[in-house]
Amino acid sequence: MWHCSVRAAPDDRILSDDEWAQVAYDIMHRTGLAPYGQEDDVVRWIAVRHAPDHIHLVAMLARQDGTRPQTWNDYYRLGEGCRAAEQRFGLRRTAPRDRTAGAISTQRAATTHVHDTARST
Repeated sequence: MWHCSVRAAPDDRILSDDEWAQVAYDIMHRTGLAPYGQEDDVVRWIAVRHAPDHIHLVAMLARQDGTRPQTWNDYYRLGEGCRAAEQRFGLRRTAPRDRTAGAISTQRAATTHVHDTARST
């Protein structure tokens, strides 16, 4: 199973059901889980809106032919979908995904010899 929650900022306007549907289809296309025009290569998925400000996307990680879809780097593709929705619907922009935070943190930990300390409970 693949799950993604997509939320608008508290000060953004409330999107309609049709607008949230556009966001959901675009994200599923950008992640490669349900590409436009490739109905035989898509996964089964649903979008659930149970509050005005967000939706949940849930997908089975098996295509119709039984193969597993590629989900590597879906975080960055999700970011592209969010930025597209922000521009399309005039929503507040989220932070960019520049692929540097993890590398910097890992490099800093390696060069400063940071180790986890034992925790007392």
